Amino acid sequence: MGKIADETVVAIADSDTLLGTDSSNGNATRNFLFSVIKSAIADPLVPIGSGSFFSTVDQTVVSGAVGIIAFENARLQNGVSVTVDGSFNVTKIEVAEDGTYNIDVAAQVYRTSSSTAKSVILWIAVNGVDVAYTAQKKSIQNAAGLEPMQASFQVALLSTDYAQVFWTQDSDISLEYTAADGGVPNPASPSASLTVTRAY
Repeated sequence: MGKIADETVVAIADSDTLLGTDSSNGNATRNFLFSVIKSAIADPLVPIGSGSFFSTVDQTVVSGAVGIIAFENARLQNGVSVTVDGSFNVTKIEVAEDGTYNIDVAAQVYRTSSSTAKSVILWIAVNGVDVAYTAQKKSIQNAAGLEPMQASFQVALLSTDYAQVFWTQDSDISLEYTAADGGVPNPASPSASLTVTRAY
């Protein structure tokens, strides 16, 4: 089987799909259809209980308040989905099977001001309740600009549960999407990315 040559990513909804093209036989192509419904199994190359999601919008939260990171696009998924919450944001991480899951988050943090060092904090909540001892903090120095942040969590989830990535910040910090750059070639950078894999 050849590699996926082109990929179109669409926002998640119950009826949406992720469509790719496989160039495995010369010019012949074959369409892959990836359902975003969490019970669907569309590609045998994607392990059961795993998914990759990302956001292409800037995300903000008022200083000192608590926000929830959205992941409105799906790259690959099999038994994992991110669904809409009560505020119509795509934040709820759901799994088709009970198990223990690794949840890895990457964010592109942007600070608009340049005073003393400030912090951004991420943590996990399950069914709206903070999971104890999961907060991970990054200190942003006084110079404004983009900095990467990564956080890893492991949580036990039932198929009836949902997990969310909560965050807060204490001074003019956002999660920033950047478009592809043709001058210095590189693909677009999501404001936040999510990878979920079943541990056992």
